[in-house]
Amino acid sequence: MTALRAGQPATFEGGTAVVRDVLSLRYGVSLENFEMYDGSGLSRANRIPARTLAEILDLLTEKRGIPPGRRRHISQAGFA
Repeated sequence: MTALRAGQPATFEGGTAVVRDVLSLRYGVSLENFEMYDGSGLSRANRIPARTLAEILDLLTEKRGIPPGRRRHISQAGFA
């Protein structure tokens, strides 16, 4: 659905292209050494550097991400 809405084909390639475009062009996330195989998040071929993952998680806590009331649902180290 994401791919179709962005004018891409409804394929793994189309979906991953949209995700890459949104992360890099819209949010400015560095995609250096970032590899997304099929967009499911389950492939062993996926490679996301720790710095890139940290950038994405930071976006979730900003105004354009998860609202403050929902932030408590994000796992935090040292908290149960």
